[in-house]
Amino acid sequence: MVTSAPSFALPYVEPFTGGLPCTWSTNSTSAANWFWTANHLGAWWAIGALGGDTTGFVMVDDDAIGNGTPATVAQLTTPIFSDAFGYDTLTVEYDLYLNNDNLFVEVFDGTNWVGVDTAAAGFGTIGGSATPQRRTIDISAYQNQNLQVRFTYSDGGGNWGYGAAIDNFSIGGVLAPCTNVRVEVVTDIFGSEVTWSVTDVNTGIIWATGGPYADVNPYNAAAATHIDTLCLPNGGNYEFRINDSFGDGLFDGTNTGTYTVDKLCSWGWNNVITGSGAQPYGSTTNPPSYDSVVFDMNCVQLSNVTFQVDMNQVSQSFTTPEVNGFWNNWCGNCNAMADANGDGIWTVTLPLPVGDTMEFKYSADAWTIQEMNDPT
Repeated sequence: MVTSAPSFALPYVEPFTGGLPCTWSTNSTSAANWFWTANHLGAWWAIGALGGDTTGFVMVDDDAIGNGTPATVAQLTTPIFSDAFGYDTLTVEYDLYLNNDNLFVEVFDGTNWVGVDTAAAGFGTIGGSATPQRRTIDISAYQNQNLQVRFTYSDGGGNWGYGAAIDNFSIGGVLAPCTNVRVEVVTDIFGSEVTWSVTDVNTGIIWATGGPYADVNPYNAAAATHIDTLCLPNGGNYEFRINDSFGDGLFDGTNTGTYTVDKLCSWGWNNVITGSGAQPYGSTTNPPSYDSVVFDMNCVQLSNVTFQVDMNQVSQSFTTPEVNGFWNNWCGNCNAMADANGDGIWTVTLPLPVGDTMEFKYSADAWTIQEMNDPT
């Protein structure tokens, strides 16, 4: 049976107290592999309590297998960190004592292993038994839902090397500011047909999923209601997508389901999408049916503002007045006005940010004429 690697949440700290966790994996091309110890007395090098920490550490002892042996490439791999995304900064830290040779650090970016650090001791050392070197690596660029870290010790192709010791591994960072998003789905009878997801359109990271849900028969709206809240980083762009695998949307012939997504802004709920029943894309002959929307985390509150201008005293000829301002970069004809009843009073209503101060000016026919604030 094949099983996936265990997954852990951040921040994560591993001091290797009492042993090498079974959630970490090791492999090597030679008899020298990573192991746990509280102290090490080798033939040519010794490590007491690494850095004075008596709880133990992990190491690879290439010296112990002697000269003329196969090249040692020994790897030590962390568990998966499934929530390693949504950070402003994300770092890996560890204590290192490297005696000769090289230690390479890689991270799994969701697709490939990528090198992020190299410690090359040559014929010397990096750190020491009493004073290991604390190393910090910025891995912010590699955030994903399947992040792992891998340490690779290499003796350089079969040379008689010594080895490496690692302790006090940690991974964590500073989370990006985020805003709560509320997802409410009320299914029809066939909840098992309904799934949804929220995905970062730039990184492909899936932030949340819902469904399939239990069928509700006989139908009960309360039992068919499912509410989730997630906090999405403010700088991202996201797609909400809801699917019905049968293709008839959230309608079973009698009961109509609904779905709504709202950003929970400081001033109130800002709706992202609302829908019900049949969905706009797909069908029973081309399943699944679905609906989707791409949104950002802008929480600016808008309010409708109505502009009016009396054109009855204008002597120049014109066709269509317009209002211009900061919001449309004074474009000339972006916000054309209308005079539905022909009384010479032209109006337009625009959604503008609450609390902002706006300068504006009326013109007509893309600035062919414009109001003059100087009466002379």
